[in-house]
Amino acid sequence: MKTLISYVKKTLPAILTAILASFVSLSVFAQSTQFTGVTDSDVKGWAKNFSTIEKELDKAGVDSDLDFDDIAQLSVKKKNQVVQILNKNGISGNNSIEKFAMISISAAILTAESQLDEQSLAVMKAMGIDPIAALKANVNRMDFAVVQAHSKEVIATVNAQNDNGGNNNGMAYDDEDGNDSGDYGDYTLGNLNGKTLNSDNSGYDSLTGGAIGDGDMDEIDDGYSSIQDDFLKNMYQPFIDDVNNEAYPKYFHESLVKSKGDCGLLYKEMDSENASKYTKQKTGSQLLMIGDGSDIDDTEDLAYDDTLNAIGGVIDIKKKSAKIDFVWTEAVFDKGSQMYFKKNLIRKSENYGIKSAEQYVFQDKKTDSIAREFVIFTKEGLVLHLWCRRSDDGNAYERKLSFNGINDTADLNWYVEKE
Repeated sequence: MKTLISYVKKTLPAILTAILASFVSLSVFAQSTQFTGVTDSDVKGWAKNFSTIEKELDKAGVDSDLDFDDIAQLSVKKKNQVVQILNKNGISGNNSIEKFAMISISAAILTAESQLDEQSLAVMKAMGIDPIAALKANVNRMDFAVVQAHSKEVIATVNAQNDNGGNNNGMAYDDEDGNDSGDYGDYTLGNLNGKTLNSDNSGYDSLTGGAIGDGDMDEIDDGYSSIQDDFLKNMYQPFIDDVNNEAYPKYFHESLVKSKGDCGLLYKEMDSENASKYTKQKTGSQLLMIGDGSDIDDTEDLAYDDTLNAIGGVIDIKKKSAKIDFVWTEAVFDKGSQMYFKKNLIRKSENYGIKSAEQYVFQDKKTDSIAREFVIFTKEGLVLHLWCRRSDDGNAYERKLSFNGINDTADLNWYVEKE
């Protein structure tokens, strides 16, 4: 995870984006209100030598965007190495790493705050948030005050680290001569029916067709509301995509219901060395369980950073029936919710009738290792293959479940519940 400085470095050209992204980021990376004892000398060293520190940390294999969770996970040897680098560059003490993180976060807050204008404040007020206050609440006040006393130097350092053209979440920005230089100059808030609203208010005339009159304010307010919605969608889309990209049960379910035909025997791929030794045997009254180790019946409300993705199933060869259950977390934009997007639990179940079942078995008499594959032919046209192999010592299994049309089932497990 990255510290706040990462967000600000990438989003400063669009100031409102930087503030809101910073506000959101409090939920996704570790902060600390514990006093670290930052001194004037520490801040001056940080501001003067940040580029050098960044390069030396990179050489040491440590990300300069350290947060407090990252610090806790450093080995003693690596931590001592980082402390030496920071001490050499003006940040003192055995806790110089914590000081460095605190200064970086405080500097990012100060930089974002320095770029606020009345227009940005108005938009945030309309959304009912005070992100600067929220950000300050997540750093130690005494440490922050020391950094704030050197705001000019630390803001200049953050500006110098700006990556010139980072992601601005759909908000264009240009300098005074119209060139996309990465400077902070004027920026475009958005577009309404092909007409642009800019940070310097120059878009008002084009929006209203002339000077602003009393009757134009509703149209302007509607324009800002539309722009605000688009802006929020752009900003929160990465969070929504992260949640939805983890929803592998959705992919599995979509592939399963479309599947027709046979993908072929798995053991020929998974155990090619012994493929010729597998023999077809009769199935019994086996009860096969499909699952990935998750609690598919969990119905608790999801916290902000929680997701639930699970698959569970039963294949009853004796009763000639199969059922597979799915649950996944789906995120959607919702400007009415506290975090501007909400998470929904999606549940699906698929039932199948078993037309026939086959079993292929190989037992290595030298090692007593056993491998087997079940092939389940359903009346609906789905053909399931379930292969497993027990290790030589009998303590571990390799397993794979597959069907026609699926590429990756690595997250799934299956086992024989009853012979």
